[in-house]
Amino acid sequence: MEGTKKQNRVLATLSVVGLFIATKLKFVLAIVKFAKLQTLISMFLSLGFYAVFFGWKFGVALIYVLFIHEMGHLAAARIKGIKTSPAIFVPFMGAVIGIDPKAIKDARTESFIAYGGPLAGLLSILPAIPLYWMTEEPLFALIIYLGAFLNLFNLLPVSPLDGGRIVASLSTALWGVGIMLLIALNFFIPGPMLLLITIIGAISWVTHLMRGRKKKQYEEELADIGRRIRQLSWKLDTAPVPETEEEVKEVHGLLSNRRHLERMRLDYEDEIHRISTYYKTDIKTKIIWATLYIGLIGVLAFIMISSLSILETITVT
Repeated sequence: MEGTKKQNRVLATLSVVGLFIATKLKFVLAIVKFAKLQTLISMFLSLGFYAVFFGWKFGVALIYVLFIHEMGHLAAARIKGIKTSPAIFVPFMGAVIGIDPKAIKDARTESFIAYGGPLAGLLSILPAIPLYWMTEEPLFALIIYLGAFLNLFNLLPVSPLDGGRIVASLSTALWGVGIMLLIALNFFIPGPMLLLITIIGAISWVTHLMRGRKKKQYEEELADIGRRIRQLSWKLDTAPVPETEEEVKEVHGLLSNRRHLERMRLDYEDEIHRISTYYKTDIKTKIIWATLYIGLIGVLAFIMISSLSILETITVT
């Protein structure tokens, strides 16, 4: 009797999942279009690792949550017209995408791309809620909890976590608060990954605090470049008309050096401007991002707490 009941529940689960996929086929095809070969290969390798160590249900739930999260970042970057590398899954470390930092011009853009991940993570949870109600399948309960927990953790205000990048539009002083929270977590739930994130976060914060010194250094180097350009310009202006091949080569060399220095000057000016303006946002932007950030934390926290009570009553195999 118990076996028949279990079999009926599995069939019901498969039917609901099949119906859901069929009705959302365009959405599924759109996700597959986003994914690249490297993404799919690394995803299935990670799935194999998780399945071996924690069981296939845990592996499927975790990969699903991570995949949708990374697709959220990719979609947000695409909306902003910023190129990214394909998402790469690393067993026991999650998944990452690569973005050229110079392609992100200000903190608002960084916040937008960062927010895309946990927002997509929240959306990935929503279908699992009615599916669990209809089938009582532990896999869906696990997806709900993992999705809420991982995305909520990712919202800690520490760079390089998404939360740190989101609050960059509010105040980078919040990174210090995030570091304190991570240090406290290391005492309660110690682990190598948590320690690594804490160290990276601390380095990022210290590096940010030294931006003023870096800007001063760039300004000094820019002044030196300007002086060298003026010297080369004076040499070119006062040089006689070249008559020999050797004199022509010398003039070409001076022109080449000046062009090189002028390119360097533009690069330094861009970097100084970036340091000076990157984190400047108006009060309206701060209010919008504070509302979105706190709201997402609240929703994910509610879902995580609610799903935890469900998981405590079932065993996932």
